[in-house]
Amino acid sequence: MSLKIVLLVVCAGGFGTLLRYFVIRAFPLSLLPWSTFTVNAAGSFLAGFSFVLLRQRFPALEPYAPIALIGFLGAFTTFSTLVLESANLFLAGEFVRALLNLLLQNLAGLAAVFCGLCAARLI
Repeated sequence: MSLKIVLLVVCAGGFGTLLRYFVIRAFPLSLLPWSTFTVNAAGSFLAGFSFVLLRQRFPALEPYAPIALIGFLGAFTTFSTLVLESANLFLAGEFVRALLNLLLQNLAGLAAVFCGLCAARLI
């Protein structure tokens, strides 16, 4: 493990966290926490896309995959936020909204990662 990669992962994580903060501030709370939905779906797409580009299309860049996949996307996506928001909906008696939130976000994330994989393979 190189110190250069470690430092770049840390920097990418800071950027991912900052971008997530801006997305969360851009979406007011409504029926569902759409900011979390947005970052999880976008992050899933980017995970699939980056995986193909960095591991299959440009294998010389594979050593830099942790920067994008762990640093940036690990900080940008918000699974812990998803489950906390869903738990809070359950605790508030909003059972349908909580289940809808969990179902939609997981299905959207799965669909988005497949779209990212396919999109990168077309390049």
